[in-house]
Amino acid sequence: MREILLVDDDAGFVETFGLLLEQEGFAVTAECTYATAVQHLSSHTPDVLITDIRLGTGSGWELAKYAKRHRPALPVIVVTSWCDAFEAEVEYFHTPVFLKPVEPNDLLAYLRSTVLVDRLPADCDEPTPEQLIG
Repeated sequence: MREILLVDDDAGFVETFGLLLEQEGFAVTAECTYATAVQHLSSHTPDVLITDIRLGTGSGWELAKYAKRHRPALPVIVVTSWCDAFEAEVEYFHTPVFLKPVEPNDLLAYLRSTVLVDRLPADCDEPTPEQLIG
């Protein structure tokens, strides 16, 4: 099961979106602060980090920087209602930003098509069209 670290100081968003992700088959670890998210990342490697920008006393951009330093392969997605953050940071981080209110199907489609695409093992040949057809 794929693990998503979902970080937002809005408990309602975390609960609602976390349940949606779980219904889609993801294991969700929810954190509400920068500090608890960093603590989780120091000992776990989720498959993706989804974070808000405003995290009370912390910053989602600081969390994204921490993740990129300590877990360089970890995909980071930003979900925020703070439009200035979108313009100021998206170019620097090359990080996808979804503006709240998020359309759940858009974010789920993005997760399925780009971040959480199952990859074949390196030593496995890709199937031929004949093998796929059966």
